[in-house]
Amino acid sequence: MMANRNLKGWLVARPVTIAEVLDGVDFVFHTNTQTCKQVDLDEDGHMNLSFQHSSTGEWVSITGKARMSNDPEIVNKYIKQDHLRQWLGNKLENSKNIGIVKFRTLAMAYAISEDFKFTPSTMKDGIMSGTVEHRSTAGTVGADQIKHFRKRVQHFQKLEEIAEAYRSRCRGSTRTSRCCLSHSSPRSGRRTGCR
Repeated sequence: MMANRNLKGWLVARPVTIAEVLDGVDFVFHTNTQTCKQVDLDEDGHMNLSFQHSSTGEWVSITGKARMSNDPEIVNKYIKQDHLRQWLGNKLENSKNIGIVKFRTLAMAYAISEDFKFTPSTMKDGIMSGTVEHRSTAGTVGADQIKHFRKRVQHFQKLEEIAEAYRSRCRGSTRTSRCCLSHSSPRSGRRTGCR
């Protein structure tokens, strides 16, 4: 669920479908540019995204800033996704009304359930007693932690790109022995290659 302020200052909430998670903490979703969301976001980009797991009650509330783009190049990157086709149906060809919202996380709060088993018995007991027998851990993640996490994810993504380039090179190798990158031996300084 997405919540933001409209031009009158009221909080408004709308459901969203996440199209992509960026850097492990930022989100991309689509919207119709012919709604008041674009005007609201242009005026005030502060936004909250919240998610809840229906069977465990676990939740996360994410505070951040969002900006909308209707740049055709960015929109076309996401327009082919199945959930977008389901949302727009036959209107998909009229992509000039589709906008992409990029949400940058600033902080979050959460609750994670511990040792909770959702069964018909626990549900019945909870309804009868008015309480649910489980513990949860609540916490927050601040702006500094978010920045640190984002940098680590970006670093690991770069490492994964290097590893994929290496795997591609090895897949194209005609050698039957194991493939490795050529490198200088630290002791001798001589070039070594695949063995």
